[in-house]
Amino acid sequence: MHGLLLGVQKLMIRLWFDKSFSKFSFNVHSAVEKVDERLLSILPTLSITRLPRTIQNHLKYWKASEFRSFLLYYGAPVMFGILDRDRFNHYLNLVNASQILLMNGSTEEKLKNAEDMLFSFCGNFSTLYNKRYMTLNIHNLVHLVDCVKELGPLYTHSCFPFEDKNGFVLKLIRGTQNIDSQIITGNSFIQKLPELKQKCIMKGSDVEKVNNEIKNSQNLKRCTKIENDVYILGAIHSKKIDKDLFALVCDLLQCCPTTDTFNCFNRLEFHGHLIYGLDYARMKKRNNSAIIYSIQGVISFGLVNFFISLNETCIAACIQNIDSKNYDGKSFIVSVILQQSGSLVPLKYIKETCMFFTIKDTGKSYICLYPNNLEGD
Repeated sequence: MHGLLLGVQKLMIRLWFDKSFSKFSFNVHSAVEKVDERLLSILPTLSITRLPRTIQNHLKYWKASEFRSFLLYYGAPVMFGILDRDRFNHYLNLVNASQILLMNGSTEEKLKNAEDMLFSFCGNFSTLYNKRYMTLNIHNLVHLVDCVKELGPLYTHSCFPFEDKNGFVLKLIRGTQNIDSQIITGNSFIQKLPELKQKCIMKGSDVEKVNNEIKNSQNLKRCTKIENDVYILGAIHSKKIDKDLFALVCDLLQCCPTTDTFNCFNRLEFHGHLIYGLDYARMKKRNNSAIIYSIQGVISFGLVNFFISLNETCIAACIQNIDSKNYDGKSFIVSVILQQSGSLVPLKYIKETCMFFTIKDTGKSYICLYPNNLEGD
């Protein structure tokens, strides 16, 4: 958090866009408005807490999570064509290595690749930028792989969880006297609660339901359970489908239904992932429709328009196809082409969600994969 994000990533953005560095060849301050326009055109997923903010007017207010989003998802696409080729490829080394080090179960080969990229990044930094900006944070990058080998993925020992708890600790303080004792006592009470729950609350009782409602008051209301960890969110409505989609239904079911009207819905909670179809009109500033699915071992991507219930045992996502020929199974940021054609994907083939966005001025579209599904924003 403090080294990689608030240290290295923040430094690089300053070197690129701060006017005080305008005399250097690495500075691209003249393009800051274009970069800001690209950033503001991005519609992130619900898993990204903060919407993108401009560099020119808001960089000094950016939180660590915003630098994280820039490094892992936005940075490479928005800086493409802004940085020269050498500096862009240099930055990609940092991006790709960071994503590998945040993965669950990285292999020795992947860690070696990440280490090579970080050494290349550090080794070329003084040439591409300036030796005077080779700070301790830059040097510490070469030790990140050792940290992962010893302690696990970076998110397991970052400062984000501790920052999240600062607000919680403040709520334990009720006066100006004996603050340390207040914090220790309050924290002891909180740590004791799970044990008290186990002793005093019977599993499956109404009391447990009330406790869970209080504890998870922010959870979305689950409308209809389809299977374990899969829920329809919101209303189900009847929809008359067009002939092209009806042909896809016939192909999927291997027979033609007697009706062209089906029960449809727009939102789904899928094994902890939220999928909002593009037909969900209330979502304006985010795009939570991108999915990864696998049929016969082939990984593909698509944008969900809505979900359709074909019969009691088959629910499918009606998707807009994405051409992902550039995907090599290793990259976390993939240049793709959104197609006009559609497909029906049964829920059993959906693997997880991802992020999709299009850079406004270039028209280039990208899929961004999450390094892991455990780390919060």
